[in-house]
Amino acid sequence: MDASSKEFDNITLPYGEEGAPSFPSIPLPLAIAAAVIFLVGVGVYFIKGGKSREEPYPYEPQSEEI
Repeated sequence: MDASSKEFDNITLPYGEEGAPSFPSIPLPLAIAAAVIFLVGVGVYFIKGGKSREEPYPYEPQSEEI
């Protein structure tokens, strides 16, 4: 039974000594890349002014009418 208990110990090792986290273990570079992509997307969204897709420029239709 000692061998089986060692196998279970090896399975729980990747989660860390503090205890199993509530989320599945993700490789650190992958998590960092996902966070960077998300933050860049949010930054670009706010730099463009939020709802820029619906109303890019309020004065653009007026310039077309003139």
